[in-house]
Parts: sequence; structure tokens; C-alpha cells
Amino acid sequence: MLQSMTDKLIEIGRCYGMEMNVEKTKVMRIPRKPSPVTIMIDQKQLDNVEYFKYLGSTLTNDGRFIIIIIIIIIIIIIIIIIGIQPLGRFGQRPELSQ
Repeated sequence: MLQSMTDKLIEIGRCYGMEMNVEKTKVMRIPRKPSPVTIMIDQKQLDNVEYFKYLGSTLTNDGRFIIIIIIIIIIIIIIIIIGIQPLGRFGQRPELSQ
């Protein structure tokens, strides 16, 4: 199924004078159990990857975005730098001892 979709994409692209760069094109399958997939373009097999970056986010083959983890770390660092105190009991800020 994926091979036929890729073949159709290549065919339509060529109708408009476009070619796919096989060296830069990668494939990643996101299944329940990670396994490689075979996609061929011009008798060349595309490389299987475990992750790739897209619009600043990293997508992994288990379907998680690594960017979420990075955002959480950045928020924690900002909180530490500007010194925001967590809320105490009943939503009141604790008294700061000097």
C-alpha cells in the first residue's frame, strides 16, 4: 500500500517536472511494534529512521514528540531563574523568610 502510494506520488510529481531526492528521503513507520518498512524509488531503497525533525519538533517511531519534554524542561528552568514560588496551602503564597 505504501509503495503504491509512493509510486503514484513520484508519477504525479514527474508530470509537473519534479523529482524526489532519494538520498534525502527517509521513511519511518509508527507501528505498535517497531519494524522496518521497504519503500523503493528508482530501484533504491529508502532509509528507515527511528526519529526525524519536522517544524522544530522531533517525531519518534513510538509516536512521541520530544519537543514536549524540552518545553517542560524550559518551563522549569524559567521558574528557577525568575524565582516563582509555588502556591502553599489554600492557594496562598508561602511567607518568604529573609
